[in-house]
This record gives sequence, C-alpha cells and structure tokens, in this order.
Amino acid sequence: MSSENSKVYFGSVQHGKMALFASFAAKVDKITEILLEQTPIEKKDKIAIKMHLGFLDGYQTIPVFFVRRIIEAVKKTGGYPFITDTSTAVYNAVKRGYTQETCGCPIIPVAGIKEGYTTPVEINFRGFDTLDLGGVLKDADRMWVWRCYKKSRIGGILCTFSLV
Repeated sequence: MSSENSKVYFGSVQHGKMALFASFAAKVDKITEILLEQTPIEKKDKIAIKMHLGFLDGYQTIPVFFVRRIIEAVKKTGGYPFITDTSTAVYNAVKRGYTQETCGCPIIPVAGIKEGYTTPVEINFRGFDTLDLGGVLKDADRMWVWRCYKKSRIGGILCTFSLV
C-alpha cells in the first residue's frame, strides 16, 4: 500500500454563467484530461472504474451522461475500461440507467458474481494487517475512483476523481 496521498480534483459549477467553461461537463472533461496527462494509460490497459452505482432508493450517483464522457476519454487512449461495484449494486444498476450500452463499457461485480473472487493484500494500517481486495481490482492495470456528493439543501454537487 502506498503511503503517498492521492490527489483529489474538484470542479465547481459556476452558477449563473451560461458559458461552456462554467458547466459541470466541461469540468469533468478537464479533470479527465489532467488525470490522463499525469498517469498515461497504455494501450490495452484494463482500467477499473470504481464508482457507487446506487442502492435501494439512494440517488447519490454520478449521472450516466458524465460516466459516458469519461469512459469515452479512456477508450480514446486505447485502454479498456470497466465499471465495478458490489454485486448487489451491479445487478440493480439498470434501475438507475447504468448499462453496458449507456455507459459504454462492461459493468462487473468487484468480487465476482458470487462475491468470492478476492485476494488478500497486506496493508499494515491502523491495526489492520490485511484486507480482501476484490479480484477484478487485482486484474486491473489501473483504477479510477469516482465519488459524488450532493447537498440537496444548497443544490451543490461535489464529485472527486482519483487515479490510482
């Protein structure tokens, strides 16, 4: 496990401005561009996109419109992206509009279809010696983690993207 902190990128929507540079889509594109410049993806690299696909009535997920933009950017580099989350989230993803067709890549359970495809990884961190890593993450050459936070009372949205 790396002791180096991951970089987190924030793209604030500039409310009241109609220019393209102020849109959230432009912010997502810019963050994706920065990530690809900092850690280039090699042709045929398998890129795990770890993201929250939602559960029950939760809606704190990244809209498919933005997911597709990032998947397409990864594909342009020659990489093979796939989205991953827990098996329950993957099986219910279609209810939120996440499909291979809408996202542009496969959606695979992080620990396999029976949640048993894991591998122990030594971490020695805060009292934990090891953790069971989802097998598809071990199979990946790189991993991107996407998170989205929404504050409904103020209408704000915060999405973080990191490249591991």
